[in-house]
Amino acid sequence: MIQSYSIAVQKTARYFSLESKSPAEVKCVIYVLHGYAQAASEFLTQFEPVAGKSVAIIAPEGLHRFYARGGAGNVVASWMTKEDRENDIRDYVSYLNDVRAAVTAKFPNLEKEVVLGFSQGGATAARWVSAGNFNPDRLILWCAFFPPDVQMRLDQKAELTVVTASNDRFISDDEAATQLKLMREDHPDLHHVKFEGEHEIHTATMQDIFSKFIIP
Repeated sequence: MIQSYSIAVQKTARYFSLESKSPAEVKCVIYVLHGYAQAASEFLTQFEPVAGKSVAIIAPEGLHRFYARGGAGNVVASWMTKEDRENDIRDYVSYLNDVRAAVTAKFPNLEKEVVLGFSQGGATAARWVSAGNFNPDRLILWCAFFPPDVQMRLDQKAELTVVTASNDRFISDDEAATQLKLMREDHPDLHHVKFEGEHEIHTATMQDIFSKFIIP
């Protein structure tokens, strides 16, 4: 008879950062969580236009690395699969808390923390925040919604932004409308932005959101 057991092991994880040379100048940290089969370092480059002296962009890497094309090619990562999902969620929430602890220790003058999750990273971001140990100033779900296992009420500090695409091959307009309606029941002040494009980080939209709500 096949039996399944789980044990906790120590694992070295990594994250990437766009930051000022002077940690004391950093007032705002933005955690950006990549989607499925993306490289955190490459994902991070999309946020170069909003990085600056007072803003650090932090891109944690999903704990599951693999080759983008079978056994060769670029190395990418994911946050979890359907297999052993509860342990994967616990592992990455703990890992993200550790990343945040390292980041906040490095930047002593932080005034604002923001989380942006794209696609699978959006579900990851929602689970991280819903775990209760971290409540950012703003949570941005980009081409993503609350996953079914998350019933989340943000406290008064956190603002919620949901970004959708006009031509998203993974999320239909009807599905987006349904999800937004459900989310507004608990978050009537939800800020929704829809851009003309596909399942992607749309640079102009990202810059506009950041300039209006995050970076003065």
